[in-house]
Amino acid sequence: MPELSLYHLGPYPGAIEEPSPGVRVEVYAVTDPILRTLDELEDFFPESPQSSLYIRQTMATRHGPAWVYIYNRPVKTIQRLRSGSW
Repeated sequence: MPELSLYHLGPYPGAIEEPSPGVRVEVYAVTDPILRTLDELEDFFPESPQSSLYIRQTMATRHGPAWVYIYNRPVKTIQRLRSGSW
């Protein structure tokens, strides 16, 4: 996805909306209960998205629209990953 960039957050990456050569993504079909579990894992709070570590939003993929978790903190002092995979 060329509209995303990855940043090295230590034990996991953070994607932000920023042009890049491309970020590799995986697309899965999930049920609502699984989506809620993923929200918990990504520290996304639907009732309070601005306080979430990640924001879940829909983005276009070659497979159609998909939920993507976007890192919700400043990245000024964080290393940007040159490759688009983690």
